[in-house]
Amino acid sequence: DFEVGDPLISPAPAGLDFYQPPSPLPGRNGDVIWARQLASVTNGRIWQVLYRSQSTSGDPVAVSGWLGVPNSARPAGGFPLLAFGHGTTGLGDQCAPTRRSNPTETVALLEDFLKRGYAVAATDYEGLGTPGLHQYLVGPSQSHSLLDSARAAQRFAGAGSQVILFGHSQGGHAVILANETAPAYAPELEIVGTIGSGSGVIDDSGDILTALKLSYYKGYAVMAAWAQRAAYGGDTPLPGDGVAPLSLWLTEYGIQLSQDIESGCVREIISDYSNIAGNLLFVPGAPLPKNGVDVDYAESTPGLRNGASPLLMIHGRYDDQIPPAGIILWVEKTCDKIDMAIQLEWFDTGHRVPYEDPQGAAAVMFPWIDARFAGTPAPSSCGNVPRP
Repeated sequence: DFEVGDPLISPAPAGLDFYQPPSPLPGRNGDVIWARQLASVTNGRIWQVLYRSQSTSGDPVAVSGWLGVPNSARPAGGFPLLAFGHGTTGLGDQCAPTRRSNPTETVALLEDFLKRGYAVAATDYEGLGTPGLHQYLVGPSQSHSLLDSARAAQRFAGAGSQVILFGHSQGGHAVILANETAPAYAPELEIVGTIGSGSGVIDDSGDILTALKLSYYKGYAVMAAWAQRAAYGGDTPLPGDGVAPLSLWLTEYGIQLSQDIESGCVREIISDYSNIAGNLLFVPGAPLPKNGVDVDYAESTPGLRNGASPLLMIHGRYDDQIPPAGIILWVEKTCDKIDMAIQLEWFDTGHRVPYEDPQGAAAVMFPWIDARFAGTPAPSSCGNVPRP
């Protein structure tokens, strides 16, 4: 019989030593290295875990996160699983959700998912809390962190093969790419649905990106430049060498100004750069760091490949961070490129959707999730994309 914690490799160190992995890393991708149980929540039990994953370059890395197990009896095939990707928190270790908050504050609808009998996996992503710079918006890194958290939930927490991916903002970007990556990287996972809320999926669409680099939220682009450098390396832009130097996107002033990018978390970063002129920070005409010159950023651009599962997009009509116009354009272009059901739903909110409102997002999400676990074909907005 399955017992939670059976696949555990090693007892967990105390304090912040929890985030310092052994060398070499034991096991295989998705194995839990060590774990510690937190105080139980109303509808289940929560563990903080360190598990093995894989970097963009293919190296083994340790990633931290939470695993939640319902109080209900484990079904014969294991608990249905909800794998969650959080929104932008920053680049520094202190910004990791497992270090700065608790699961119910970070994972939307956590108690509801547990009450409905779903196991929950919530990754910190590579480099948040653990060694190395967080690879913000880098597709392979975030996809691997998410999919290996699902594997960890299977092996450690008794989850079954069926998985729903759910993420907000940065997490929306991450789960959509994980849905596309899963068939090759984690074919044993049965991804049955993917939900992106306030998803950061706008592509290199000229006016939208120009507006971002001039907006209050230009700090996101500064973080992305440093993350791409961490993932792909390099300081000198040489055509075709496959490196991502900061000088592709940031001016010399922007590079010097952002040397301490890890010292604050997202609120401080957004505030610090909000009043600095974009032309002082960014190289004129340079795209966002996900579509740069020397690296093939297709692996970090959602919507270029069929995903393993249908997609539900939840977005606020008044989102000032991920503009609704950009979401409409992305859905239309993606529907034209690939054969996948994409349902777009609008809500009277800004960037942060109030999931807990039973008449709002939850009223759409839970029936959609239940239908995906039941194997019902998903509806699609392709061909008739709704306007906000």
